[in-house]
Order: sequence, then structure tokens, then C-alpha cells
Amino acid sequence: MKIQHLMLLMIAIIAATGYYSQQAFAGTVNSLNMHNSANQYANTAFLAESATLNINTANAEELGMLPGIGAKKAQAIVAYRELNGEFNSIDELVNVKGIGPKMLAKLTDKISV
Repeated sequence: MKIQHLMLLMIAIIAATGYYSQQAFAGTVNSLNMHNSANQYANTAFLAESATLNINTANAEELGMLPGIGAKKAQAIVAYRELNGEFNSIDELVNVKGIGPKMLAKLTDKISV
């Protein structure tokens, strides 16, 4: 599974540079027999270009792609956001169970609000 994610990341980077058409990108994703829609992986191309993930708009699957954030922590972020509203700053992530200052430090350059 990790190899498929690496392949998708490479394709996303190529797509972000414009050398790979969106249709070809979608076709490649489908040919990898991924269970998610090509549109979700098109978001990965955007992430590769923008270099940050907005924690106020990302879904659990997108959050789960961040280093050190698995499915459980990603769902906790979404649940916290649904209960408390949007994050005002990335520093508020430490209020989510399982995310401390060390984890936040690893994510600082990869996330935004």
C-alpha cells in the first residue's frame, strides 16, 4: 500500500508541474486499482503544489496522509473541528487527543488554516 501512495505522490508532483494531463492522471489512478475516486487523488496534486493542507477543510482521509497522523488521529481532528468549530491557528491542534507539541512541530510546515 505504501508503494502505491509513493507512486501517487510522484504522479501528483508531475501533474502539478503540468506535464501530466488530468485525464491521464485519473486513468493512472484507476489503473492502480485504488478504491478511492480519482478526484480525491487530484487533491493530492494540489497538496504537492501548495505544500500545505488546510486543517479546517481537509477530510479524515486527507489528514491521515500527514506524517504521524493515522486514521484514528485524523478522525479525532475532524471530530474536534465538528464539535468546536474551525481552528483559528494550527497551534490549536494540541487540543486534539493524541497530538502534542512534538507532533505539532513535525506538522507545522505541512498544515495551514
